[in-house]
Amino acid sequence: MPRLRRMRSIRRGGHGAILSMLFQGAWPSGHASYKVHSERKKEDIMQTVYDFTLPKGYMDSNGELHRRGKMRLATAGDEISATRDPRVLQNPSYLTIVILGRVITELEGVQGISATVIERLFTADLAYLQDMYQRINDIEPPTLTAVCPDCGKAFEVPLNFTREG
Repeated sequence: MPRLRRMRSIRRGGHGAILSMLFQGAWPSGHASYKVHSERKKEDIMQTVYDFTLPKGYMDSNGELHRRGKMRLATAGDEISATRDPRVLQNPSYLTIVILGRVITELEGVQGISATVIERLFTADLAYLQDMYQRINDIEPPTLTAVCPDCGKAFEVPLNFTREG
């Protein structure tokens, strides 16, 4: 998964310090594509499966290229069971491979997506899927509307329930 970086804004203009978690992993433009809708109406049905097109494609043992697939939202069980996987216990970097092997439900023409299939992806495709995983499973942090006592300007402040930072 993309590296997690914490960033604290500096107190400016009486608007206070804001702690926010930013995930790095922007994907350069190109042939790769996927749709993520960050703004949803309450009436909308929750989307749990997302289509994607890999930038390079998975090449199987017959030399066929597979680019289109589907990824579902991860569950707590996906992440917990992945941390117990012997390959992850031996090499924590393998966590990404195991989780993606669980949440990718389809890759056109490939039977049975597993960590072994994910291992054989080109690095550009792995980075693309990591970014997609982060985007579809990330939630908007809860915010509070605050008003600056000095200037009266209203602004949004992310709530920090963990009290870190």
